[in-house]
Amino acid sequence: MTIVQKGAPFIKKAAIELLAPAKDLAGGRAAISHGADAVYIGADRFSARAAAGNTMADIESLCRFAHGFHAKVYLALNTLLYDHELKNAKTLIHEAWNAGVDAVIFQDMAFFEMDLPPMALHASTQMHNMTPEHIAFLEAAGVSRVVLARELDLEAIGRIRKKTNLDLEAFVHGALCVSHSGRCWMSLAMGGRSANRGVCGQPCRLPWDLMDEKGKGISGGKHLLSLKDMDRSEGLLSMLEAGVSSFKIEGRLKDISYVKNVTAFYRKKLDAAMEIWGRGERASHGDSSFTFSPDPAKTFRRGGTDYFLYGRRQKIWQMDTPKAMGEKLCRIQSLEGGILFLEGAADLASGDGLCFLDSAGRMRGFHINRAEGKRVWPAPDALKGLKVSDVAGSVLYRNGDIRFRRMLESEKSASRKLAVTLVFREGEKDFVLEMGDSATGLCVEVCSGFDREPAKNPAAAQETVRRQLEKLGDTAFEAKDVLVETGPWFFRASALNALRREAAEKLAALRLEKYERPRRKPAAEGFETLSYPESSPDASFNVSNAMARAFYEKHGSIVQAMAFEKEGLPPGTRVMTTHHCLRYAFGACPRWHGADGGGSWHLKGNRVSFTLVFDCAACCMHVVSENAVQD
Repeated sequence: MTIVQKGAPFIKKAAIELLAPAKDLAGGRAAISHGADAVYIGADRFSARAAAGNTMADIESLCRFAHGFHAKVYLALNTLLYDHELKNAKTLIHEAWNAGVDAVIFQDMAFFEMDLPPMALHASTQMHNMTPEHIAFLEAAGVSRVVLARELDLEAIGRIRKKTNLDLEAFVHGALCVSHSGRCWMSLAMGGRSANRGVCGQPCRLPWDLMDEKGKGISGGKHLLSLKDMDRSEGLLSMLEAGVSSFKIEGRLKDISYVKNVTAFYRKKLDAAMEIWGRGERASHGDSSFTFSPDPAKTFRRGGTDYFLYGRRQKIWQMDTPKAMGEKLCRIQSLEGGILFLEGAADLASGDGLCFLDSAGRMRGFHINRAEGKRVWPAPDALKGLKVSDVAGSVLYRNGDIRFRRMLESEKSASRKLAVTLVFREGEKDFVLEMGDSATGLCVEVCSGFDREPAKNPAAAQETVRRQLEKLGDTAFEAKDVLVETGPWFFRASALNALRREAAEKLAALRLEKYERPRRKPAAEGFETLSYPESSPDASFNVSNAMARAFYEKHGSIVQAMAFEKEGLPPGTRVMTTHHCLRYAFGACPRWHGADGGGSWHLKGNRVSFTLVFDCAACCMHVVSENAVQD
């Protein structure tokens, strides 16, 4: 039996990537099966999501699965590193390279000074990738891709695209970090938990009181810094035209149902946008089919915002609750005898999770026992103590669709297949099955010496062979066409099955063999003498080890202060800069609402307070710590 390679090498147009999160091996495989061109995953250390770590054995298994579709796996190693951790981090990257990982996502400049394998480098959004000058420096250093700051609009992305040849990765869906580029020290200030070390306490999701410069209360007990989730599903074509080549879904802490649903949704949306755009193609191979209709509102969702993609034009915040509300159903008419009466009928099922905001603005959630038309029977005592006035007129949401979740929990919620052509022909001595992969031009031939036994029904013989050969079953392949070029011979089904299985195994192995991982780009000529755009990096640049400090200083930048995680964070420190402006949110913006501006405002929490300083020229808000946490 022989294996051959036929066809010219496959030539790609612009590769457009849908990038999905992988909490673990199962989540990564699900993302690939549901249409992702690449996934990003954390190891058991040095990940910006410390709660989503994985063994290298699992990462290696995920790489094998992904590479079968020529999809990629990226290692998220985007935390700050201390001096004593550099050696361990370097070892981890070498292990990841040996496991098959395609690129590493990083934020620590020490990476440029390490002796690393030839793995591609992706600059994390924590590196504050906002300006063409900063990104041009990273390109010269040998970075292959930058993850753009979420705050950038289409015009800014377009300006960057004109100044660089790097891959531009941008977030399109999921939870939003309210601080610029995720560079936030609020959690560190409040409880010593550093977001830059992967253990953010998410104080932005807590309730706060808001006072003006005179101490007058503006708002009490609201989740003032809590944002809606990003949803740029209607802006994908505009992002393609602006120069984005990788579309990233957030969610390494989300469950597998979320990953399946959102990945499938964006697969369809991105394919449609690419068809209109017409200048690119998918970065991986194979088509996914789904047993459900993807709908992001049916899994974790805090509402949706395109988040400055078209400038400041939307309500980006969700101050009532940081929890998922889900899909909007209808309004509640009344509550009588423990039964909810709705203004409109809703297609509900026993076990669904519903929620609403009561008359005091508090979120109320419950499961239902049954529903008929406009009537809903909540679980016993779920709404105990509530009056009609508490619920009447409230919008009802479903944040737990039990039937939808059961569909997603099925292992067969999606199937991803590679189209192949099979040719069964008669040689001089043997019969030959040829299986060819149109995506790569690869082809295998497997031979077998069948006896030439005349078929009892010559007219149907070839069709019988064709039907048997197209049964590719649980393999990664799907028969696009089957050609039978033999005489009317009789073939045992078991023999044809064995030949088909062997061909599929050989083609799968050949695809893996011919898969080429991206390699780290060499630094540009003259990079050693190139100056970093910022001459005096302060603590906000997150320099946490001597190797990173030496890198900056080698490129003409004198580090003014090491990272707050190293030197501490005293009162009076700016812990966050955000485009989410509370003056704008409360109708007091000088630019948008003609207000007089006034002085600083204040956030008051249970044990800590912050001053809000407004930079109207830059249209952003700074959060400054006022006092240390009191034990």
